[in-house]
Amino acid sequence: MEHKKTKKKDGAGLYIAICCCILVIALIGYANNVAEKNKEEEKFLARETGENVVVPDVQEPTPLPVITPEPEMIEEVSDVEVEPVAKSKVVEEEKFFSNPVSGKVIGEFSDKQIYYESIEEWRTHNGVDIEAHVGDSVMAAADGVVSRVFMGSLGYSIQIDHNDGFSTVYSNLDEKPTVAIGDNVMKSDVIGHIGNSALADLADNAHLHFEVIKDGKYENPSEYLN
Repeated sequence: MEHKKTKKKDGAGLYIAICCCILVIALIGYANNVAEKNKEEEKFLARETGENVVVPDVQEPTPLPVITPEPEMIEEVSDVEVEPVAKSKVVEEEKFFSNPVSGKVIGEFSDKQIYYESIEEWRTHNGVDIEAHVGDSVMAAADGVVSRVFMGSLGYSIQIDHNDGFSTVYSNLDEKPTVAIGDNVMKSDVIGHIGNSALADLADNAHLHFEVIKDGKYENPSEYLN
């Protein structure tokens, strides 16, 4: 009887031991399974972290607006009568000289030296030679005062001073002028007559040598005669 009880106890212990072993094996398997699963999750997370790195947004600099200057509006000005400038007035005043004789110009003004065949020399020609006949009347080119009556290489000559720094000189006259120093003359007044007194001039035939002086400087008379 005791032998049977001992067998039953031994069988129950063996059963319990087997159950414990199975339980241990199951726990070990479960633990391994959990560990393996955790490893897979860690790998997955690591892969996800590596591939999907979140880069913070960097704002690109906002370009400054380009300001295009607006074209300046120019008001259209209607035609307005403008008084001629002073230069135009001067030109008009400078043209007040009338021709001292009626002939054509046969010797031009030149501020560069030219050859004088009559005296075989190089000289400037400070006036113009106007064709005329011996005895023709010579008239004042403008109102003025006789400042000189003299004899020079261009023959008997008369100088008249005018307004605005102008003077005129009339040369190659005869020896009997009709005016004297200090006389007031009006435009077109006869001041003398064409002669043949010039010793050296560009033209050889009868003529009037006529000069225009402005502020002490010789000017081209052709630019002042009407």
